Amino acid sequence: VTVFHALANLPLDHPKHAELFRAVHARFWLQPNTLLAPVSAVGAAWTARRALHALSASGGLFASDVRTSGEWLLALAATSAIALQGALHWETCDRSTEWGVWECGWAVLDSVPLGGVLMVKGDLNTNAVRYLTQCEGARPNVAHLDPSP
Repeated sequence: VTVFHALANLPLDHPKHAELFRAVHARFWLQPNTLLAPVSAVGAAWTARRALHALSASGGLFASDVRTSGEWLLALAATSAIALQGALHWETCDRSTEWGVWECGWAVLDSVPLGGVLMVKGDLNTNAVRYLTQCEGARPNVAHLDPSP
């Protein structure tokens, strides 16, 4: 993330567009986490296996039960952690009542005459129009072209 911000060319302290530029930067914060999460999961699984192996290797009457119970407890803990994150942040992350992108797509499509050709570029316009035309079947009389490679 630090390298990305150092190389980025958007001024985060811009007097008029600072909030927009920060939002653009925030879109890329997930990328390092996407790399970090699987590596962390592999490390946690390795550590858990070693701990369960040590517990079951200590012997005793219930050694195999310790390993099986430990695996279930770890799975339950991981599932609970994910569910807790969802419950704690649901209201912040719920966007099911926001229709801004859908309305933007319709505004773009409504500006095209019957049988027209629409050429749009950029994430918001392209994806909003593509969703409406391909998923909702909107404006089949409009040809949608995206000049991006």
